[in-house]
Amino acid sequence: MTKEKLLMNFISSIIFIFYGVFLICSQLFSLQNIRIYFIIFFLLYGILKGITWIYQKDFTLLFDTFTGLSLGFISIVWDLFQTPKEIAFLILTFALLLSLIKLKKADIFHDHKNKNWQIEIMELIFFLCFSILFCLNLSVPEKEMFLNLGFYAFFIGVLDFHKTFFYHILKGQLK
Repeated sequence: MTKEKLLMNFISSIIFIFYGVFLICSQLFSLQNIRIYFIIFFLLYGILKGITWIYQKDFTLLFDTFTGLSLGFISIVWDLFQTPKEIAFLILTFALLLSLIKLKKADIFHDHKNKNWQIEIMELIFFLCFSILFCLNLSVPEKEMFLNLGFYAFFIGVLDFHKTFFYHILKGQLK
């Protein structure tokens, strides 16, 4: 991984971490409409993965881009996010699509006899478990949904940051 690819991964992870921190601190700003911030969440995820794909040309990043942008646009077109069940359905759809993409990436690493597939499987397990836990916590008042979405965005940013960090550290050891 070249320095500019590594830097782009770190920057996109840090942007998502800051978005999560902003939502966690949203109680200070008294934000009102959670629907807008869910849409921003999906669109931001898709845009950041798309920018990263421009630098890396990894097709799993392209699929991540399509997933984030398509769910963001579906959320804009249809009036979703009215009930916690709709929000949980959309988040579970997001999590399952990204889990399939992560599983495909792990399969590609395994086929190429690259031991990075173990990192991908661990990321898949953490991401899927945290997404399910996030969906279970959606039957709370709207003020607390900001906090939950903030932790979810923060977790996704930290997970991407750690994966990039592990790839960089273990680059010489795993081949």
